[in-house]
Amino acid sequence: MRITGGEVYKTSGEVALTERLRDGMRQALKSSPWNQMFVVLAGMESRSSKAVLIPDGRTDIPILMIEIFLRHGVHDPHAIIECKRIAGSDAHLLQRVRGRRN
Repeated sequence: MRITGGEVYKTSGEVALTERLRDGMRQALKSSPWNQMFVVLAGMESRSSKAVLIPDGRTDIPILMIEIFLRHGVHDPHAIIECKRIAGSDAHLLQRVRGRRN
């Protein structure tokens, strides 16, 4: 699935990259059988400066598992996805992961 709009580039700040990933996850979840199991919550990146180019320690993408919330009433995030920028010199690491078959 290709998600359009809100394009980001290698020069984009951390906030733009994180927001784009979060929005893409939300869009993908809508058409997934997992949409009854997980909620992609708003992160704290909106409190970060838009110009930040390095991580500032704020929560990137919190995930809530609906069953845990319903059974135990725990409303804090059950998982947190932390976004990391891959340096151009480390791009070969990403290519290795893509090419790996499980």
